[in-house]
Amino acid sequence: MNHITTFLAGLALCSITAQAQSNPEAAATSVLAPKQAPKANIQLAILLDTSNSMDGLINQARAQIWKIVNELTLARQNGQLPNIQIALYEYGNSRLPVESGWIRQVLPFTDDLDAVSEQLFALQTSGGTELCGDVIAQATRELAWNKDDPEALKLVFIAGNENFDQEKGSSYETNQLNSISGKNHSSKVEAKEPTYKGALKTALENGITVNTIYCGSMNDVDAILWKTAARQADGTYASIDQNSTPPDPETPMDKELASLSEALNKTYLAYGSRTMQEMRLNNQAMQDSNAAGIGYGAAASRASAKASKVAYRNTSWDLVDRFENPDTFTLDSIGGADNLPDELKGKTEQEIKDYISEKSKERNNLQKQVQELSGKRAQWISDYRKKQSDAGTREKTLDDAILETVRNQAKNKNFRFEKQATSSQPETPSAP
Repeated sequence: MNHITTFLAGLALCSITAQAQSNPEAAATSVLAPKQAPKANIQLAILLDTSNSMDGLINQARAQIWKIVNELTLARQNGQLPNIQIALYEYGNSRLPVESGWIRQVLPFTDDLDAVSEQLFALQTSGGTELCGDVIAQATRELAWNKDDPEALKLVFIAGNENFDQEKGSSYETNQLNSISGKNHSSKVEAKEPTYKGALKTALENGITVNTIYCGSMNDVDAILWKTAARQADGTYASIDQNSTPPDPETPMDKELASLSEALNKTYLAYGSRTMQEMRLNNQAMQDSNAAGIGYGAAASRASAKASKVAYRNTSWDLVDRFENPDTFTLDSIGGADNLPDELKGKTEQEIKDYISEKSKERNNLQKQVQELSGKRAQWISDYRKKQSDAGTREKTLDDAILETVRNQAKNKNFRFEKQATSSQPETPSAP
């Protein structure tokens, strides 16, 4: 079967919850309710078809998540830096329960980019029925969409290449049910409004824009309904080749960026239980490794994201992020001395404050170096891409489809995008 996936990326203050499904690590990720203050809120729900033959698109998402996040950090709304939240669903996978409609919430809205990366690398493909309308309806209903900020940018991206109007009770689904249960289920479906139409209408009524990404030729018959669906939801349609993954070229800045990224990890002071501390630090290193395994571009983009206080902010487990003003630290605020990292146990509160301050200065210095190198790398890549475009060899990929759409739709909510600077600039996330 020829199917699909997609993805996107985020950030804001967080609290630990066990809301993630059937995954202990996912249950420990940062889960966010919408921001109460109406300031530069961006919410993106990514609905990925993980049925057969979608490995190429999943790999695009894994490779381009950090590039997408870095672009979003350039958004400004009335002078405010963005609070970015990302949610992730998979659908159309026969590994998922039939009763769920082959749909699973992988992550609720979260600011934990390492968790997003981790879950992308954990996705596996398997054939199933792709119920686009049902997954859109479920994401609209289940997620904690911002209801307080009228200028919040609330977007859904769904990607696929099968019929957009598949329904429960379709002949394919009936065959699946028969093979699993051994019973004879009827494939007769009552004539009614297609599920996807009602789902798109409900999303629009809640201020959520649904965008569709068709994986295949825009001239395919199935592409027509994907385009129609986007139009009905005031969204944008795009078509891409999910198997096209042109890698970013190696640049003169990549090796130094990798070294600085590793050095940044040493500035993190994980707090909480020993198990939680180890899990967080190990996952941070693992996502570095995952990005590096894809190629220079992904690793460099991840390094750039880690240098941004907007994109990469781990207040739920890192003392430096949690206490930007070290003088506000108290042992009670983290549940007592047992939750300190080993290097801080036995120290007085003042000694801990001084140590946090020292690590903060060290991190700021490293982030400044990464930002400067990332700016130079961005210019180098821009020149390279221009040559590709002039030669007619530049192919549209997942990040192109998502970022072009976000940039255009963000204008309707008074967002503007700055150019990436070639020198570092201070960042302070919007206040909650």
